[in-house]
Amino acid sequence: MDVFALIVSLIMGTFGIPLVMVITGASFMKSAPREINQLYGYRTEMSMKNRETWEFAHRFYGRLSFIFGLILLPLTAVSTVFLVKKYSFTVAILAAAGVQMLLLFGSAIATEIALRMTFDRDGGKKEK
Repeated sequence: MDVFALIVSLIMGTFGIPLVMVITGASFMKSAPREINQLYGYRTEMSMKNRETWEFAHRFYGRLSFIFGLILLPLTAVSTVFLVKKYSFTVAILAAAGVQMLLLFGSAIATEIALRMTFDRDGGKKEK
């Protein structure tokens, strides 16, 4: 494998998910998309109930995504070096992607749980 292909594979294959998590997380923490829409943002049935659920979901998911992305960047670098030395480049990328996807989907699951704990089925804020 030539150096260019290795670099592209590392960036896209290994660091792509954490980088996207950091970038979207920072964006969503700052503000939710202006309009509740079907194209961009954290779009689930519960998050799209109203403006309050939309903003809550973006702040919550954004914070988790940003933190997990920051944790994954150095963790991915270290584990990839170790796995490449012990196994192969393919094993390293697949292992890293698997862990990254778990945290990516875990962020969405945690966000849905937080939405349901904070809002009722119609999107109204629950009484404490």
